[in-house]
Amino acid sequence: MKTKIKAIAVLGAFVGALALTGCNGATPNNGGNILTYTDSNGNVVGYTAEELLRDYQANGSALSTQFDKIYEVLIRKYYSTPAQATVYQNILNNAQNAVQSDMETAQNNAASNGTTYEAELQSILDSHSVENIDELLEYYIYNGTGTGENDFVGEKGTFETDFYADNIAAIRDGSAEGLDGTDPIFPESEEYGDGNNGWIKETIPYHVRHVLINVSASYTDFVTGEITEDDAKALSTAVFSLAGDSGNQTPATRRQTFGQIANTQSDDETSAVRYGDLGIMPDSFVNEFRLGIYAYESLYNKETTTTEFGRKYVYKITPGLTQEATSQADVDEDQTVGYGSSETTINAFFAHGEDYDAEINSVSSGIGTIPYGAAVALAKTADIDRDDNDQLVNEGIATTYPRNIIFNKYFNKHNVCVITPNDIAYNNGSISADAKDGEYSATFGALPGFQYDTTDVLPQFGHNVLTNESGQIILAVRAGTSDYSGIHFIVIERSGLSQYGSSIADGKVTVNSQKTDGVADLSEYYTLHTTAESSYPEDSEGNDLNTYVNFNTQTVTGGSSDNNQTSRVSTIRSAIQGYSDAISTYIFQQLMEEGTEEGAKITFLDSKLESDMQRYIRLRRTSAEDDDFEALKDAWSTYAELLTAQNSMRSVGYDENGGVTNGRPYLVPERCAIGYGTHTGSDWTEGGVCYYAN
Repeated sequence: MKTKIKAIAVLGAFVGALALTGCNGATPNNGGNILTYTDSNGNVVGYTAEELLRDYQANGSALSTQFDKIYEVLIRKYYSTPAQATVYQNILNNAQNAVQSDMETAQNNAASNGTTYEAELQSILDSHSVENIDELLEYYIYNGTGTGENDFVGEKGTFETDFYADNIAAIRDGSAEGLDGTDPIFPESEEYGDGNNGWIKETIPYHVRHVLINVSASYTDFVTGEITEDDAKALSTAVFSLAGDSGNQTPATRRQTFGQIANTQSDDETSAVRYGDLGIMPDSFVNEFRLGIYAYESLYNKETTTTEFGRKYVYKITPGLTQEATSQADVDEDQTVGYGSSETTINAFFAHGEDYDAEINSVSSGIGTIPYGAAVALAKTADIDRDDNDQLVNEGIATTYPRNIIFNKYFNKHNVCVITPNDIAYNNGSISADAKDGEYSATFGALPGFQYDTTDVLPQFGHNVLTNESGQIILAVRAGTSDYSGIHFIVIERSGLSQYGSSIADGKVTVNSQKTDGVADLSEYYTLHTTAESSYPEDSEGNDLNTYVNFNTQTVTGGSSDNNQTSRVSTIRSAIQGYSDAISTYIFQQLMEEGTEEGAKITFLDSKLESDMQRYIRLRRTSAEDDDFEALKDAWSTYAELLTAQNSMRSVGYDENGGVTNGRPYLVPERCAIGYGTHTGSDWTEGGVCYYAN
């Protein structure tokens, strides 16, 4: 039997408040009422068609649907009761101030634009789909002005906030019984359509950190990017620090943590003061960052998706990639990228990201690599812009500077990469200059950053890849926007696919397949309590678990107001509260089907209206889910198209084995960096692969 939703404060008050409108327990008039509300004491309040639909019928599209109007009337009638008088008065005062502000704005705009007050006010009214000042006031009372620092929340937002307040843990997990609960808070219904699995299972939240190193090369220049001497030094220094390298390929006496490196070297000032912490990764992050993480987790990380939880929900972040999805019927496995003989599925493309033309069964890895030796070479070449005789080469065209050749070949890649303990030809003459990934170096492999065993996670590499001091694999990706261009070094602090977290034993990080003492599961990780509260999650010995809430706050000087435990709890609450566009339909269904524990419930007396509402709710939920799904699919296509363009540019002038053909390559060969000091031989004569002139 389904457990009824926990009584929330707003609906607990609903028990008596609505009854007051019916004078101590009004009896419904079946001739006029189309909906009744029965409280836990048996009191019944009737709602007539005129009450519920008057404004909707009068204004047509002003509130768009009967559902929204019924939902609005329920909330407004609730706030019109004496029990909510204080809350309502506060909302009313704020709404009146908002109207006054709009009127002043209209006056100012009229003076500035040479128009009339009436015209400017009408423009404001039109923007809210209302016809006069009275309707504008009602609009603000119900909707508020927003959620920003200077905004206020109206009746609707207050109502739903209160709903979340008492049910937020169940909404986070999808059930009051936790992530594994069998009694969903938002169940699937024949009448109301799709259910909802809760914030964690629907959004797969990722807690991430990064170190950003800005470079001057445009993020849209795939093969001829030009970085400065300072860029090269900053980039190589960051990699050395991450590896625990003293600067001469020997282990540092004291290795810095990832957070310390972010704090002192990251060019993202906002996250640097938080030791690289970016919080819960939003959808707004650039594709290289967000989808790079998703690709790593779903296609390359061999541990995350072997757990039951990871297998079950990975399709949520990889539409078009997941070939064995079981819960999303319309996952498009045939979504393609490329054209002609190069056309392939999105899945196949990302499975072989750096080797675009590789066969589907190729043993080559889709994840990109940055050899550690490339950072060493970048440091060596940072200031080289002339030959051994201090003369300009190639008329000083910067694309052929050794640092830019190294940067473009190894770092200037928009597919997600790991850093390998490999050396490259620039540093080691026995390695082929045409090699894409270099060759393993025991010297680099002995550095602290390569000591954690990562071969179970990424078995496609013969050796460990770079991790931070906690054994978390460091991902690297080239990205940018109109505001920045750089390289992100990323660690996944907590994967949304890892229900039980990970543990370290014998130098190896293992993803847990069951609850492990001392490790927070996902529900605990996103706890809604601070360490000062008794409900904060603890281990078997009463020690506080490491969670999103107490992460890093103890290391930020003074516990800044936007990074203390209270604010981090608020961040989680906000993420949960805003995750579904269809949340009002689930609140409505709860009151229709189950009501509250005390017995408060909504009942329709008009069967056609009830049927219309159910149909609308089904469509609204489907539409919300489809919109989210299609947006992510489109993002994957856009990202794949970007990488297609990158790979095409990088492959021009190279044969299938990576060797240079007779054509001039767009990506300057590494051997041009090696021979830059003397620039002798046919490569440097006109028409040669290293010869460039204006």
